[in-house]
Amino acid sequence: MASKRPPDRRHPTTLIVFLIFYWLGVVPVLPWGQLGHESIADLAQTLVSNNVLAKVRVILNTNDLASVALWADQARQLMKDEFHPGPLKGDAEAERFIQDHPDNDKWHFADLPLGTFKYVYEGRFAVTNDIVHSLDHCVAVLEGKSKTLTRAQALRYVIHLVGDIHQPLHVGCGYYVSHGVGGATLLKDPDRIDNPHAHDAGANLLLFVTGHTTNKLHAYWDDDLVRKVDTSPGNAHMLEILRNTIEARRWKSEGNYHDWPALWAKDSVTEANAAYDGITFGAARFTKKGKPEEIDITLAATYEARQTPRVTRQLAKAAFHLAELLNRIHWQ
Repeated sequence: MASKRPPDRRHPTTLIVFLIFYWLGVVPVLPWGQLGHESIADLAQTLVSNNVLAKVRVILNTNDLASVALWADQARQLMKDEFHPGPLKGDAEAERFIQDHPDNDKWHFADLPLGTFKYVYEGRFAVTNDIVHSLDHCVAVLEGKSKTLTRAQALRYVIHLVGDIHQPLHVGCGYYVSHGVGGATLLKDPDRIDNPHAHDAGANLLLFVTGHTTNKLHAYWDDDLVRKVDTSPGNAHMLEILRNTIEARRWKSEGNYHDWPALWAKDSVTEANAAYDGITFGAARFTKKGKPEEIDITLAATYEARQTPRVTRQLAKAAFHLAELLNRIHWQ
């Protein structure tokens, strides 16, 4: 096994960029956040074989998985935010990438109803550029079966998307029907959903108030709950906490590894159901086409305490599965 990377080591480029944004009063929101994605990559690195790490080094010119764990989000930021393009501004590879793949922002998620019991590749709620299809495609590139991405880009995305697919709100989301002025009913059964666009974008449209601040439930999962996993200064014990959370026998992925992303997506929908527990729905605003714009929610007083262990498990599970996949790929 690879040697453990010291938990207090930081990646200077992403840290400096974060501090600059902080000083400017603009902190970009990244799925699972910097802490979540780098922690997943750090732990996975200790579980990947030395032979695979050697292959990673050839492709990325480093075997430090965490150093590339945010590249996919940074590419999306470069494409979507002209005022704050992020650390990849001026990067020739990234500029070319977003020109060639203008749909890369869609690769990070799927919009599956909470009642989904199986991911169906050609199903009603699956699309060819969702997170499951995108992970499959990146693996194909690493195995020499596709050349639409470079191997470096494909590997960066595998490292990142395996993290994203274990964030429950990147896969399962609420679908709704308006029931009059200011109200909404949550629909879980896919067969009851008439409007495939009437969802909350992975809880990004669910708003709750803390003090004088309005928060999105999705961002709360990406950042606030992740920081609650390890409240020590500098999150110094994060790697140890996640490592001790791993349930290897229970989490071992079975069958053909090409099918694993679909299985992980189904598991995340199950976890997303639990993420919607403890939510009271309030006023809702819909477009004329029946698509939610904003839905006010209130979280139960016990919500944080109940969900933080789930976040811990999902981070550890993502690292375990990332290492599993990297160890099983038939590298070109």
